[in-house]
Amino acid sequence: MLLEHFTKKPSGYGICPDSFHHKPTKSTIAAFIDLSQAFDRVWKEKLILKLDELGIEGSMLSWISNFLSKRTIQVNFNNIKSKTTRIYQGVPQGSILSPILFNIYLNDVHTFIKPPAKIALYADDIFIWVSKKKPLQCRTLSE
Repeated sequence: MLLEHFTKKPSGYGICPDSFHHKPTKSTIAAFIDLSQAFDRVWKEKLILKLDELGIEGSMLSWISNFLSKRTIQVNFNNIKSKTTRIYQGVPQGSILSPILFNIYLNDVHTFIKPPAKIALYADDIFIWVSKKKPLQCRTLSE
């Protein structure tokens, strides 16, 4: 009886029924993207423009602009310090404000994804996927 359950060909369940519940399934194609050095690659001037477009202005916008300006780094290795180097782009890592600024910077990335594709964001991780009833439809969308 158990062997019959797994070898019996279901009928009327769509294109690709699953092997356990015999329900119609969908095919999904997905891309998982992890942006390398994401916080370091934020274009500061574009971020300021986006903040302004969102209605952040006046002293708050000035404060954020100053927060992102005139930043420097220095490496300390075996008690030897490197020269101080100025950083022109990016948001500071380790700051409470930086993940929020990064999310604002990426908040319009969904406009580049056209239906039926869907997108999910979490910090610097992006997940884009399409699910269709017909496997061929997924393959065509990926080409």
